[in-house]
Amino acid sequence: MIGIINYGLGNLKAFENLFKSNSIPCLIIENEKDFDKVKCLILPGVGAFDNAITKLKSQSYFIKLNNLICKHQIPIMGICIGMHIMLEESEEGNEKGLSWVKGNVKKFKESNLMLPHMGWNDIEILNNDEIFVDIDDYNEFYFLHSYYVENIETQNILTNTIYKRKFCSAFKHKNIYGIQFHPEKSHSNGVKILKNFYKKYA
Repeated sequence: MIGIINYGLGNLKAFENLFKSNSIPCLIIENEKDFDKVKCLILPGVGAFDNAITKLKSQSYFIKLNNLICKHQIPIMGICIGMHIMLEESEEGNEKGLSWVKGNVKKFKESNLMLPHMGWNDIEILNNDEIFVDIDDYNEFYFLHSYYVENIETQNILTNTIYKRKFCSAFKHKNIYGIQFHPEKSHSNGVKILKNFYKKYA
């Protein structure tokens, strides 16, 4: 079973509906005991960095979550802000990130660039991880963000995307995936990624 972490941010129902419509058993994580029922996790996110990290750390289950990720290496996929807060820090706020992965978050600052980066854009697949099975290079996914991850170790970068500048749109470090685009809004390609993640780990 796959768990969707509820920390007050993110479109949980979109993930839940997508999994159920594809016959993937899922559970919205509300407390510590829920983690015992799942084998992998989704950390969704919509909003700002400081708000997201504060909300997650305030949850009664946070210490257990942190131990599961860092010590027991349960697989987890962070989406958008869920990806950003996995890193060390962000220009978007003052709070420290989870530091599960080395790297930081920067704002797009190129001139004449519309923000947020919103809509469909393609990905260049650099490492053929199993979550990209049946997904072709330069397939399109849905993005909605004004900040991007930077200083990710090169060997951890799974995909790049170009929006005036090249940026990392997906990474993997051990058991931890970060995805900048929204698979839950990316139609069939997004469904493939989430199904592949489930098949690999659950």
